[in-house]
Amino acid sequence: MTKKGGIAVGSYQMALEQLRQRGYNGFTALQEAAFTHPDAFDESKNLFVIGETSSGKTMIPLLLYSVAVREAREQGRPRPKLLFVVPYRALSSQKMEELQEFLREDGEDMTIVQSTAEFRQDDGLIQRGEVDCAIIITEKAFKYESRNPGFLARYDFVVLDEVGLVQNAERGVRLDFVFAWSMALQRQTGRPRLIALGTPFFDWSAYIDSYHFSVIRAGERPVALQEIAIDFAKNGIFNVIGPCDFLHKYRGFSERWFHNLPADSEFTTTCPCLPEEERCRIQTPCRLDPSLPCPHTGEPCTEPIMLTELTTTQHILTSICRHHLSQGQQILLFVNDRNKVMTLTAMLYRELPEFFSTPLSDEACKRTLLEACQLEEEDVFGILEGVVDEQAMATYYRAFASGIGFHSAALPHELRAYVEKMFLQRREMKMVCSTETLAFGINSAVDVVIIADMCKQENATIRPLVLNEYQNYAGRAGRLRRDVDVSRQTGYVYTLVQHQRLPYWEQMRESFETPEKLYSLFHGERQDFMPFFLLNLMPAATDGATAQELLETVRILPHDGTLSDERLGEQIAEAVAYLERKGLLARVRRAAMGRGDVAGSQRYCLTDLGRNLRGLIIGGRDFDVVTGALNQCVSSLTQPPDRVKFLYHMVTTKHAVNGLNGAFENSATRWGRNELIQYILRFYRHTPFNASWVTGIKDLRLLSVLAAMLAWCNGESPKVLFRQFGIHYALLNRMAEQVAYLIEVAQALLPRHMERIWQAHPQQMTADTFLQQKTAYEEIFHDWFVSAFYGINVTIIRKLQDFLLSQQDPDAAALAESLSLHHINPQSARQMKRMVIRHLFFTAPPVPQMDNVEARNNFWDQYNRYITDVKECFGITEPGGRYIPAFFQQEFPKKFNNQGKKGRDNP
Repeated sequence: MTKKGGIAVGSYQMALEQLRQRGYNGFTALQEAAFTHPDAFDESKNLFVIGETSSGKTMIPLLLYSVAVREAREQGRPRPKLLFVVPYRALSSQKMEELQEFLREDGEDMTIVQSTAEFRQDDGLIQRGEVDCAIIITEKAFKYESRNPGFLARYDFVVLDEVGLVQNAERGVRLDFVFAWSMALQRQTGRPRLIALGTPFFDWSAYIDSYHFSVIRAGERPVALQEIAIDFAKNGIFNVIGPCDFLHKYRGFSERWFHNLPADSEFTTTCPCLPEEERCRIQTPCRLDPSLPCPHTGEPCTEPIMLTELTTTQHILTSICRHHLSQGQQILLFVNDRNKVMTLTAMLYRELPEFFSTPLSDEACKRTLLEACQLEEEDVFGILEGVVDEQAMATYYRAFASGIGFHSAALPHELRAYVEKMFLQRREMKMVCSTETLAFGINSAVDVVIIADMCKQENATIRPLVLNEYQNYAGRAGRLRRDVDVSRQTGYVYTLVQHQRLPYWEQMRESFETPEKLYSLFHGERQDFMPFFLLNLMPAATDGATAQELLETVRILPHDGTLSDERLGEQIAEAVAYLERKGLLARVRRAAMGRGDVAGSQRYCLTDLGRNLRGLIIGGRDFDVVTGALNQCVSSLTQPPDRVKFLYHMVTTKHAVNGLNGAFENSATRWGRNELIQYILRFYRHTPFNASWVTGIKDLRLLSVLAAMLAWCNGESPKVLFRQFGIHYALLNRMAEQVAYLIEVAQALLPRHMERIWQAHPQQMTADTFLQQKTAYEEIFHDWFVSAFYGINVTIIRKLQDFLLSQQDPDAAALAESLSLHHINPQSARQMKRMVIRHLFFTAPPVPQMDNVEARNNFWDQYNRYITDVKECFGITEPGGRYIPAFFQQEFPKKFNNQGKKGRDNP
């Protein structure tokens, strides 16, 4: 390999060649800066790549890795390994597809896997470094390194994508630790090479200086961007700021109102072209027709009028969309309201029929969308079904079929994934109205971005967008296309600014030139989490560490200097004392050893309990809630733990409440307090527990949350959850995941908790019996985790597995293994969920109103459809699938011997 001016020419050419093999004409400016940088191919140097959206950031580490793979093959060395760390699960799936497509071109037979909260089946391989490429979320990278020091060094390349996550209050410090651990391991072992990918929206100098990164950046944006702001109010547009020839200032009036005006009606404001005492009549021709000049000045009218039945917002949006859709450009509209994205989608579909039309019937539109997403009607209940009339429902299905749709956290995962695929990958959808879900967590780039609202709802309050949020939205505009020369590409950003918020907008624009300088949030105000972060810095060796050594370690994290070393040392000392009180650290006294040690210096080491908690971060208050719940719900080794009371404590934690994030704010449960209490008490049937505490809960919202959580864990369908609790399935899923995380914390605490109970009453059972009981309790808590995370009734699934194993058939055993609760993946979870929903339905069928023909027909349609699902084995193609109908036959012999027909009085 030759070098020219510090550049590895051979590697540069190899990277360029591989890029062209994938259909690109050449490097973007950022990529050119990267591959001509003297440190680009020096694997001892870490890189910080700073570039705009669509500047080709991701391609840089992929090409570097591809070149390294090729060179290793040519030199007979082992193939290097790549760990790609992303902040969000949706981004993980997207990167998985990107890596598979990219590396397929190399002709290498590579093992590429992902690890998120749902995808866990390859976690062992990833932790042992037995894969070529792994895409994992930040929490997993943090957890694996904290529990298995040296994990990151099993990989040659570690790529940290979307490093702006460091400003995230919940996840930022985890990413800081991954930064610091990677650097420390590199100094010790030479691996991994760290490549961070960030945007110019922030000032990264503190991170660059702290970790000695080589910086790669390009000043210009690859695709030119035009930004237009529309200053508007309810009654019209005040001003259009930026290049735009199809929108102009106007005062809006209803056409019906205008034609009913008296002939001598005057405009409500003084025309600036006339003396102050005179007024310009509203019917003056130039006011209604912008092509006509003002009779006084000969110039266009400065106070034009528009007759329209649309609101100002609707007029602006339809005008923008009509202009750009006519040019074949894709549009992404942001508005931070789950209901508004739906209503705007319907409005634009109705107002722009020349762009959004389909020859399909209403039923065909519905069937096409649901089949493409592998969803059923009840999966979208509360979104596309059950909350709107049939005409509105048909509008949404027809809108999706004609190329316009919506995206929000309330949508089922499968529908969100469909929109992302059709809009961002296949480019078959022309427009999407979205909350911020397409601005954060997934790479999305389109031709046109419309920011329809500069406000955001957060925790039941409304606040203006902050600079980073706005820039994230705007950054989606300007899709870099392979088939068009970059000089002919332009992105467009339209921002609708309500007139009273114009000063805020102008102030925010002024701050563009001075991006916020980022520092580690470890040094911030959230000291409630500090003890548990410090727990992950304790060395695994038994000699432990002192508080001073911990202080030296956290000094590495970028900080602004406002917190003095003295105060930071005090905080660490307080955190260490807290961990000692909680039994997570223990004191170790030893004589002075080696230079730098002070005689009698206090050292601390991890207890067994502390080791179990490594990798798990929780606030101090929530930790107390979890330990208190264990004390109350696992108070004896001779009776099972109280799941209902345990879940009650979990939904009161700050962690779970954050997961709600307004999910219950607009819910419309049809149950009152008594109905909710009775529903909760159902879960105490056939248990030895005293349930009287339930009737003492006064908070109706808390009762609703607990009841909904129990229904979720019971495996109820989205339709049942929405009808009973008025909450979208996807939103409840988000809260349930937070509860599942707390159950993980409880699982880590459980063994030591049970040992204390047994040590206090050793006469209750022998040591062997205790170990068996401990294993049984651990399995119970694992089942609680599965039911909370996936919404699966594990009792039904275990009954199915017992049935399969009793068949003494290898095919049945293989199916039981694929449906194991210990290595679930999204596909098996969906299969189990569908089975559970049918089982619950046949166990207690809803009673239809027999005098209501529509309700009766709907019931029998669902009844017979569920019968068919069972007989078709839920689409399971494995040979063991034939045992699924047999299981339901055994469970419900009458229902499956006689399928039931319309007109029967009793199902």
